[in-house]
Amino acid sequence: MSAPERLTATVSTNGRVVPPKAIRRALRWEAGTRLIVEDTPRACC
Repeated sequence: MSAPERLTATVSTNGRVVPPKAIRRALRWEAGTRLIVEDTPRACC
């Protein structure tokens, strides 16, 4: 069994973060969807 694909998002110069399209589709997130951002301990590679 292969490992799940690791998707990433990048912070723009304006501070915007856009979740990957595959995630937005799967979770049916549309424009205006509010998300909670949480700072968690960073996992090593």
